Amino acid sequence: MANMEYLVANYDELAKEYNNKWIAILDRQVIASSDSIEELGQIIKKHARSECVVVEYMTTEPIAMFF
Repeated sequence: MANMEYLVANYDELAKEYNNKWIAILDRQVIASSDSIEELGQIIKKHARSECVVVEYMTTEPIAMFF
């Protein structure tokens, strides 16, 4: 939960730094980033607590949401 809270609280700053990249967050910090989710997945697998990692695609572009 803390990792998702970190992502939400810092989304704009992270989006600028990691624009158009996939990021992995663990312990309230970005532990890896990649252009490819497949590559990021390989990196995450090496972490002992990979099940706790939050993965998100970062973009500064507005995202349309439909409900």
